[in-house]
Amino acid sequence: MTTVTRRWLARASFALMLAAVALLLAAAGWRSLGLVAFAVIGVCAVVAGGYWFLANRGVLRWLAVVLIVAAPVVILVVFARASLLWVAIVAVALMVAAAGTARTALSTDGQHAAMPARPAARPQRPFLIMNPRSGGGKVTKFGLRTRPRRWAPRWRCCRAREPWTWPPWPARRWPMAPTCSA
Repeated sequence: MTTVTRRWLARASFALMLAAVALLLAAAGWRSLGLVAFAVIGVCAVVAGGYWFLANRGVLRWLAVVLIVAAPVVILVVFARASLLWVAIVAVALMVAAAGTARTALSTDGQHAAMPARPAARPQRPFLIMNPRSGGGKVTKFGLRTRPRRWAPRWRCCRAREPWTWPPWPARRWPMAPTCSA
């Protein structure tokens, strides 16, 4: 889908939402504002009930289900008593159409779904950073600065056939490459 198509779908979504609001205001006048506020409160109750249903167990979960089912019914009854049930149904249909066009405008259709991956070379000089002040002083407590590690890379010595050693880390510069013993 092209960018121009996405823009027009987004504009259509905004137009459908404005049409739903305009329909409510045109059909019911200023008394529709109270009904719209009541409907917004009902939608918030449904969202809260959905959260409570997902977050809780037991009796509170089933009370949330009752709230999720009862709130739209109460909203429809209030609109029907005001003789605006057809307006509410058309407004809801316009809002569903607006949500559908907005979702289509924001969808990726599989394009650019994942970040592009690039192969990287292995690090030439890997190192591990140990902060002696973090972790409650575990670096100092366990002597991690001076102790050689099994996972330490096996460096070649600067002179042929000499064993290498892992010296204590200097306090001002870390990490340091292992040096050959003399």
